[in-house]
Amino acid sequence: MAGGIDQGLLRDWCQAVDEGPFHALAVGERIGFDNLEMHTTLTFAAAATERVRLASTLTILPMYATAWAAKSLATLDVVSAGRLDLVVGVGGRRHDYDRAERSFVGRHQRLDDQVVELRR
Repeated sequence: MAGGIDQGLLRDWCQAVDEGPFHALAVGERIGFDNLEMHTTLTFAAAATERVRLASTLTILPMYATAWAAKSLATLDVVSAGRLDLVVGVGGRRHDYDRAERSFVGRHQRLDDQVVELRR
C-alpha cells in the first residue's frame, strides 16, 4: 500500500507543509488505488500539524453510510480543532464503487439525500 510511505515520512511531510507557506494539506480518496485511506491520513495529519487547514480533495460521500460518515468527519473536525475543509461529491469511477460494495447507479440522488441529512 502506498509504496515507500511510512509513519516517519508521512509525519515529516505533514510537518513540512505546516511549517511552510502552504494554506492546506489535502488528501485524496481512491478505494481502488495504491494510497492511504483519506480520513485516517487526515486524522494523522491533524495530530502532526497545528496551523494548516486539512482538506479532502473529494469525499465520495455516496460510498459511505451517512451515519458513519457523519461520525468519522465530526471526529476529524474535533481532533483537528476545526481545521477540516470538506469537499463532497459523487466521484466518477465505477470500480471505486465496486470495491466499496456500493451501487454506482443512483449516486447523485444518494448524495443529495446525504447532504440534507448531514445538515440536520
